[in-house]
Amino acid sequence: ELQGLPVRRLLYEGDPETQIAETAQTEDVQLLMMPTRGHGAFRTFLLGSITSKVLHDVARPVLTGVHASEHSVSSISSIVYAGNSGDQTADVLAWADGLAIDFQAKLVHAEPGLHPEAVCAFAESSGADLLVIARGSRPNAYAIIRQSPCPVLSI
Repeated sequence: ELQGLPVRRLLYEGDPETQIAETAQTEDVQLLMMPTRGHGAFRTFLLGSITSKVLHDVARPVLTGVHASEHSVSSISSIVYAGNSGDQTADVLAWADGLAIDFQAKLVHAEPGLHPEAVCAFAESSGADLLVIARGSRPNAYAIIRQSPCPVLSI
C-alpha cells in the first residue's frame, strides 16, 4: 500500500524507544506508524512496551493498530473522531477532517468524554476503519488504542 513512496532505510543501535523518539525529532517526522502486539514485562497489559513508550514520549501523531492486519489503508471509508475537550481539539479534528477528505471517507463524531469501552463500541457500531483521538487530553488513550476494533491515529 505504500508502493511508489520514497523510502529511506535507517539502522540504529540502542534502545528502540529512544532511537525512534530521537529520529522522529531530528527527521521532523509528521506521522509514526507502529504495530502493537502487547509484549514487554510492565506494559503488556496496555500495549507493546516500545509502542507504549513512544506514545508517551513522542509528541507527534502515531498510527497504531492492534488489529491492523485486518484493515487496509486503501479501504478507509469511515473515520470516527472521538473528540475530547482540550488544547489539541482543533489539531485532532483537522487531522480527522483532512483524512476524511483524502480518502473520501465519511467522518463521524463520537460524543466527547466517552469512556474507552464506549468509544470502541461506537467505533465498532459505526463500522469505523480508523479512529482518531487526542492522546494528550485523553487519560484513557492507551485503553482506547488497545481495545479499538480498528487502527487508531492518536495525536
